[in-house]
Amino acid sequence: QNIINFINFVAKDAVKQQKDGYVTILNMSLGADADTPPPLQGAITKAKNAGVYILVANGNSGLPRRGTPANAEGSNGVMALTPEMRKANFSNYDIGTVYAEGGVMNTVAVRGGDWGHMNGTSFSSPYTVNTVMAFISLA
Repeated sequence: QNIINFINFVAKDAVKQQKDGYVTILNMSLGADADTPPPLQGAITKAKNAGVYILVANGNSGLPRRGTPANAEGSNGVMALTPEMRKANFSNYDIGTVYAEGGVMNTVAVRGGDWGHMNGTSFSSPYTVNTVMAFISLA
């Protein structure tokens, strides 16, 4: 319910932001290999209808399908690529996947103030937000 409430908040706020010329992008990485439940689909539809552009990590099970809510109508699924620009073996994918972005060996801050590397579509999706925003800024 908290996720649905948040999506509804983003949808409501997007209407206000559009009046000032802003674009709203919602990025999610929730990770469930299932169909999108109707209440979550309803919130995503409401957000899309309010003008929110929705990017969602596909999931990391290596399945030929997008996880939820990347598989929701109105969502734009993002899969992970290797540094060689190939689909990462862990990345979920299907014909409805809209974007692909780096998701392997991402440099991240780790506990203790060090740096490490991590993999996942959870990295690919926010990178895609940056790409989409760059294109929007050129328009």
